[in-house]
Amino acid sequence: MHSFEELHTATNLTLPFPLQIMGDILVANYISPKDRSDWLGFIKTLKERHPEVLSAENPQSQHIRDFYLNENPRMLGGRAATIPGQAGSNNGGEGKGRRMKEKFKRVTRHKRKDDKINPMHLVSSLALDLVMSEPLKNFASEPERTMADWDMLRVLNRHPSGAIMLDFQYAFYTNKDKTKTFGASEVIGNPNATFTAQLPTASNVYSHLNKMKGAGKAAVRASSFHEMRCPGMDDEADTPEKCSALLAVLPPNQVIELKSRLLSNLLANTPGAKDGETFWDFVRRRGQRNPKTSTTTRTKGRIAENKKNRKKKSKKSKNKQSEDEKQKHQAKHGEETEKSSGTAKAEEKGTKSKWGFDPDDFVVIDVDFDANEIMDFMKENDIKVAGDELIERLLDSTLTVRVPRQLGHWVEVEVDGTTKKITCNCEDYNFDRFCPHCASFEVLQFGKEPSNAHQKAGEKWGEIRKKCIELLKKKEVTI
Repeated sequence: MHSFEELHTATNLTLPFPLQIMGDILVANYISPKDRSDWLGFIKTLKERHPEVLSAENPQSQHIRDFYLNENPRMLGGRAATIPGQAGSNNGGEGKGRRMKEKFKRVTRHKRKDDKINPMHLVSSLALDLVMSEPLKNFASEPERTMADWDMLRVLNRHPSGAIMLDFQYAFYTNKDKTKTFGASEVIGNPNATFTAQLPTASNVYSHLNKMKGAGKAAVRASSFHEMRCPGMDDEADTPEKCSALLAVLPPNQVIELKSRLLSNLLANTPGAKDGETFWDFVRRRGQRNPKTSTTTRTKGRIAENKKNRKKKSKKSKNKQSEDEKQKHQAKHGEETEKSSGTAKAEEKGTKSKWGFDPDDFVVIDVDFDANEIMDFMKENDIKVAGDELIERLLDSTLTVRVPRQLGHWVEVEVDGTTKKITCNCEDYNFDRFCPHCASFEVLQFGKEPSNAHQKAGEKWGEIRKKCIELLKKKEVTI
């Protein structure tokens, strides 16, 4: 992006800061194209995160606002810009070209060199990843499937007695605008049912479990000895590993309480940015990115491809910059850029902190303080906390349990019982137009079994479907 190449000079910023902005902008790839208001919320919170650059009055910043960060997501590109599975920018088009080459190699891997020049092989390669817009999309090819796309039902089919996977254990089935909920017995396995399956992400479930445990501990501080011996009350839930272990032995009453908390979170999870919501709070709530480990084969492939591409790029150090490049830079931008304004501002601050405040004005809280003790301290010193959105948001963030790489609170799987089509907003669907959620609900709702090429030896999908439907109905937690 040429404007960012000059941005650090126009705004008197050091080079890493524009790179940080570029990194934040790339997160747009993980904003689902399903809701336009999410794109607008992304732009809004991004500008609020970097006001000194994106709101500056200079030609470069103005150009970025007008040409890239406007209300047309196609100008920036990325996955948020278009329908799932389709690249939305020049860079995305180049990436798509690389994928087409890989598909071409696969299509022609058993062909002789002379046979590979047949143009029909190229057409076949393009068809593997073809996505069209209305009214031609009905003629587009089916998205590519892998055997692992049905692993969600394979795992559910093998589950031991007890709780099922949290994706379904704490799921809700609603109409499109979430004004009505359905029981699993009403919709699961019903081919004529139209609904949205709201599946919570692991980080969302773990975070609410941690908050519930924290609230429980606070509630028993003034209780009797016997009341304070509640099962599981002393268990910590501040890491994904601890949360996973706790969920397996969570008492029924706490399972119901946890699902009630998740329902409130679901209803509050509206598209677009909320008032006062920061950039990363918005991205972690509305973005869609699978976890780094224990993830899908599609995500593993993307992560491996990104690592491969990064290794190919040469890494030039600033200290090794050639004299010719320095001279060109000085001729283009002048010598004033060698000293950033950050250094000058640091000299002006003197003994003040990097934020421009006197450290003596603050109370230092070390790692031994937990969130509840901090709140108690503020109340004892007449610092108003009730209803303070900033403080409540900060407290909420301290109890958040983050799964590495994962973004998003809810995965929305839309099932249309009339057209027999299923769509999703997860990362795999946004990138590839198919995902394990779609594969699972195709089987559950319409009995669309995987092809022979995608079945494992001995699998009987009629029996698998029947067992999974029975489990989802039997194990549903009603609140």
